[in-house]
Amino acid sequence: MYSFRFFLMIILILAPNVAMAKEAPYVLPEPDYNPTAPSPPCFDGEIASVSKNSISVRERVPPGSGRHTRIAITSKSVIFSVYGGYVAKSELKVGQKIRVWYKGQCCSSPQLPLQAIRIQIASTDPSDDWP
Repeated sequence: MYSFRFFLMIILILAPNVAMAKEAPYVLPEPDYNPTAPSPPCFDGEIASVSKNSISVRERVPPGSGRHTRIAITSKSVIFSVYGGYVAKSELKVGQKIRVWYKGQCCSSPQLPLQAIRIQIASTDPSDDWP
């Protein structure tokens, strides 16, 4: 009987911790100040084409995958440089290195169609890479 109570007590102590560790919070990066480390980007790649309300991006990871993904840019999308400061949508160019966080609660189950809530670029110069 003693071992059953001990086992039950261990389960009751560990169960809430296991449930809380299931998924980390989805933390979006901010352009100029980030008191909390952001979640990893949902997409890491390079801009393949730019249109009025969306971008087509080429995936960088895994290397050489070449997979293209179309991501909508809305009025709620925040675009900024890795060095800080906002970037106008009109400054997005083919070849820029880009990281995207999707609208929704996490990268693993984004809302469809894909919408960017945060876009970080390495530089406004397409030949620049990440620092």
